[in-house]
Amino acid sequence: MNRKLGAFTCYGLEDVFDFLGENRIHQKIKELEGKPTMGITLHDFTYRDPEYSYFAGTGVLNAYCSLLEWFNDYDFLEFLYKNSKKYDESNYFNGGFLKRKWDEHVCDMVNLLKRSQDNKLYCEANIENPYWHEYHFFYQSLSKIIKRHSREGVNVQSIKEDLIRNYLVNFKRITNGVLIANSPYPKTILANGFMWDAFDYYESKGLFEDANSVALLNNQFNDVWREIPIEEE
Repeated sequence: MNRKLGAFTCYGLEDVFDFLGENRIHQKIKELEGKPTMGITLHDFTYRDPEYSYFAGTGVLNAYCSLLEWFNDYDFLEFLYKNSKKYDESNYFNGGFLKRKWDEHVCDMVNLLKRSQDNKLYCEANIENPYWHEYHFFYQSLSKIIKRHSREGVNVQSIKEDLIRNYLVNFKRITNGVLIANSPYPKTILANGFMWDAFDYYESKGLFEDANSVALLNNQFNDVWREIPIEEE
């Protein structure tokens, strides 16, 4: 039975709410009082009517990125990363209200396109499944937080290397997803923070061949990603 927990319920993430626990969430809400928001407060994310807690055109990993802005403890990072592996393109909208909300979003985009062809690129990009696009930003967020934990002395090698392996295996799909999402803005070249982090990680371990492999893979798609310089042997 749905518990009316804002975006947690809307996105089918009540297990994430249970992992955090209401006390932890309440404490964070108090810590954040009076501070700038990302467009929504944690209180509203948690307790607003689930029916009005959907961020148009998004899926679970986008909600995960929001949560990582508020909760970046290592235990929570590990939990979200493990949980994220149960999603793929085929089941991305299966939880909570997502299937209905996504269908409503697609209908809105189709109607907008019918009213004006000026919106063609925007609408076409926004009816594509955002899984790989959001996968990229979720992994980039994880990588950024893992770097911080590493500097604080946490042993992150296992999760860091698993993260890199999964991202590299799916890099072509990720790139295509990002390319589709950015199609309304042609010729925009993006810096891929995750690939730079992976490159730097391998270099720090003295694994220069692996570092260059990351750069070479990234640079195959220089119409999407800024090039990473190849180290001369």
